[in-house]
Amino acid sequence: MKLIDEWRGCLRFLSVQANVIGIAISTTYATLYSQLKENFPPTYMAILTGVVFVAGIVGRLISQSPKAGDS
Repeated sequence: MKLIDEWRGCLRFLSVQANVIGIAISTTYATLYSQLKENFPPTYMAILTGVVFVAGIVGRLISQSPKAGDS
């Protein structure tokens, strides 16, 4: 396994940010009190988390290298 050249700056990548958000959403939902979970049905949470992870896949597929002239 070989890391990408820019591995130290990975937190700037949309794919990494989306995955972190998806993990945070699912973990937060799992730790909510049952009274709060009644306001957010599991189906909606599954759809929301799925959309975030799909955004991570799209973020991985698009070029995230800086354009010429950008610093």
